[in-house]
Amino acid sequence: MDKRAFLIALYNVLRDHSDADNPLSATQIISLLKTEYDISVGLKKLYRGIHALEEQFDISKYSDNFRGYYLISRALNRTEVIQLCHSIHSNRSLPPNQIYELENRLLRNISTSDRKVYRESVFLDNPRNNGNRDWMLNIDLITDAIVDGKCIQFDYFHYDLNKNPIHRNKPYIKEPRYIVFNEARSYLIATDDHHKFPSHYRIDKMMNISILSERISSTFTKADAYEYAQKKLLMFSGEEVSAGFLCKKQKNVFDLMIDELGKDVMFIDYDESYFKISIKSSFDGLVLFAQKYADILMPIYPENLIKELEKRAQHYLDNLSVFSVSNNTKSQESPD
Repeated sequence: MDKRAFLIALYNVLRDHSDADNPLSATQIISLLKTEYDISVGLKKLYRGIHALEEQFDISKYSDNFRGYYLISRALNRTEVIQLCHSIHSNRSLPPNQIYELENRLLRNISTSDRKVYRESVFLDNPRNNGNRDWMLNIDLITDAIVDGKCIQFDYFHYDLNKNPIHRNKPYIKEPRYIVFNEARSYLIATDDHHKFPSHYRIDKMMNISILSERISSTFTKADAYEYAQKKLLMFSGEEVSAGFLCKKQKNVFDLMIDELGKDVMFIDYDESYFKISIKSSFDGLVLFAQKYADILMPIYPENLIKELEKRAQHYLDNLSVFSVSNNTKSQESPD
């Protein structure tokens, strides 16, 4: 018998089938080695194998608990594995089959009983997982380009009415700088010689990435990337502007604003009902942010932001009135 194969099989049995709540007796281990790996051993051989594994791994013995053996030391414990699985599961850039595959690879670090707990009691399908199968390849290529200081070329797609990906005829050529995550999405922050400000791109919407021989020329630091990402509300591009809002004091509103804006946001008390916040971001991002929280936010500057929100609100009311009249007319004309 190949000693190395036996030790690997023994380790796998302890990893997959044992934990503090489910220690294995010597008889159970021998049985699992036979059924799963077709390896036959006696008690002496088993004890020598466990002793050999103890040189690298912490294993609880029968004398420690009077129940059996189990693997104590693992690369990742159950809490860490479940947390990582949830992080992968919430990643909307990955398609379901890749999510499932990655989760299974992580779950192999814990026992089968703990895997069952995750699959049956913790795991919940995410209906919004409809990502790009090339997302991980894109990450890999972009990482190589950043490390090597090389420019990249890529196509960038959007969806049409029929949910088909379409992209412009001319590919982008950019200097990849850093990868950031926002709202379970990954973005590439990039620069080029033709624009004053950086730009960002959803990595799961990038296609046909190739690394060019052209090297990155200008400097761009982590501090630059952090500042850029912090000022991109909802990851909208565009020139940055400063805006002020009055925010209604209500339950959990401070938690909500910190979740959206980060802990660097300043809260300034205004009166009994409102506090003031100042934000610097792209204009389109500020508009969408204000619309998203229209029930608690009131813009106070700049003037063009206020006018834009008023215009959009009036447009919504006008359309609502038109559609309401149209629907009522159609309802009255419909036969009984």
